[in-house]
Amino acid sequence: MRLQDWLTRICGSLTNSTLRTISRRRRTPQLSGSAIVERLESRQYLSANPVPLGPTVNVNSSSPTSQVSPPAVASNAVGNYVVVWSTTLADHTTEIDGRQYYASGNPMGSQFTISKSSSSSVELIDPLVAINIQGQFVVTWTSATLNSNNEVTGISILAQRFNSLGKAQGTPLAVGTSTEPYLFPTPSSVGIDSRGDFVVVWGSKNSSTPGIGEYVYAQVYNWSGSLKGNRITVATGDGGNTFAEFSTAAMDSSGDFVVVWESFNGTNISIKAQRYNLAGTPTSNLITVANGDGTSNNYNISQREPSVAIDAVGAFVVAWETGDFTGPQEVDSIHAQRYDFRGHASGSAINVYQGDSISYENSPSVAMNGIGDFVVTWWHNNRTNSNTTVYAHAYKSTGQSDGSQVTVAQSSNNSNNVFPSVAMNGYDNFVIVWQQYIPQVTNPYKIVAQRYRN
Repeated sequence: MRLQDWLTRICGSLTNSTLRTISRRRRTPQLSGSAIVERLESRQYLSANPVPLGPTVNVNSSSPTSQVSPPAVASNAVGNYVVVWSTTLADHTTEIDGRQYYASGNPMGSQFTISKSSSSSVELIDPLVAINIQGQFVVTWTSATLNSNNEVTGISILAQRFNSLGKAQGTPLAVGTSTEPYLFPTPSSVGIDSRGDFVVVWGSKNSSTPGIGEYVYAQVYNWSGSLKGNRITVATGDGGNTFAEFSTAAMDSSGDFVVVWESFNGTNISIKAQRYNLAGTPTSNLITVANGDGTSNNYNISQREPSVAIDAVGAFVVAWETGDFTGPQEVDSIHAQRYDFRGHASGSAINVYQGDSISYENSPSVAMNGIGDFVVTWWHNNRTNSNTTVYAHAYKSTGQSDGSQVTVAQSSNNSNNVFPSVAMNGYDNFVIVWQQYIPQVTNPYKIVAQRYRN
């Protein structure tokens, strides 16, 4: 099956099983004289829910025959942000597209093409983006080569640098390639510091045996595109294999970074993390964020689809989905765990959203500002009617809930809102982008954005 067919499945005839398959595919003045100081009464400031800033915005320029893939968004401390996504055109060629926005939500210009495939036998998918305080940003994506049977025969991970005006700096960097059998396209991830140094993280096959030898790699670059040190082998399988396609990374302003991935050791699906400095040297022990529980035949508790965000000084937060298979029906929930700059857990894991037996919770995305406040977003699928909803929940740096859960987008009339991505500025404002499909309209496939003030 062609890789872009997943979008047709989800957007054409959305079913519960299809959604589940797709979902598996980122802180007293002194007084003079005789002034009298009066003690004020004790006050507690109550959290308010995030407030939408203006209406939703359609990010992409589309046609009735084009389709879009899940988007990604990145924001810098002043609030300027970049959205990227993949578009499949009528001739089955694909391209990676992007658009820049000011903190006000006004676009800096029109949609621009980052890379375009030369034929339908090459598919460009899974773009990710990171931006720094200066507005420099880096986009990474996967290029998959297909044979005449539409089977993947080669994978390349590419990265393109852009200045703050959106002008490409040099040509795309070939970060990693693989031509082993049994390939599956593995998304990459990227983080950037205030100087423009950046890290790319990706997964790669290292064996011809299905399901064995999936490694997680990282490579640091300086802003000129030159390598900083050798390729880093982050994970080699933890005794069995590592689901490298779910690796993700975040980098702080000084270049320290954290890599998070989904790990499978033959019986348990868990979330692991590792901190590094800019030289690629580990600065923490291997971190187990969440342990799975299972046997060779049954994964009772599975920890899946991690996302990570980092503040200005290296404290970070990981969000993930937990699948509970111990009952008659799968029950999903969304969790988050905070860590300090040394990689030590700060408090207990947060139950962001507790699902139930009639819904699926999917693809969490987390963003953090410079002082450690953070936002988690995800999408919810109702099994009984296939309606999908995008939710978000904001938290203070202490892990305390900052208001209640927010409904970002809710499906109706067979429309679908899925695969959200969130980015936060240096304070408390944030933006969420997601993929939307509305049937029986001229341009049914959209990338939608909504800004919030927290």
